[in-house]
Amino acid sequence: MENTFERKVRIKFIYYFCLLAVGLITLILRGKGIYTSDAYIGLGCGILAVSLLKIFQWNAVLRNPEKRVTAKLQQTDERNIFIAKQAYAGFTSLSILFQFILILAVGIFAPQYGEILAYVLSGNALLLSVCFLYYRKKY
Repeated sequence: MENTFERKVRIKFIYYFCLLAVGLITLILRGKGIYTSDAYIGLGCGILAVSLLKIFQWNAVLRNPEKRVTAKLQQTDERNIFIAKQAYAGFTSLSILFQFILILAVGIFAPQYGEILAYVLSGNALLLSVCFLYYRKKY
């Protein structure tokens, strides 16, 4: 059976490599003229920089035994896991609340944009429900 820490590190590497690919795809699509706004250059470069930084950071953790022990403790400590879960729950609640307030405010001045934001909020709520059902069944 694989170690929980090693599994988490592997998942993080996969996540950051996917993020790296998204950053590269964003820059390529902007270069080909599919995206016309210069904001996509900043978005692509930001995603690319963060993913590369995190890949190098986790690689250093795996190569240095002292950093590895510290990272393993941070990733597997029950208190840290509880704090992270509480932070994610709080973030999700506040995010949905502020999105709803934004929809109400935008709906007054520009109803067509309020409708688009309502679809985004509905998608977020659906994704939250799917994640809740998945983790409820898993644990």
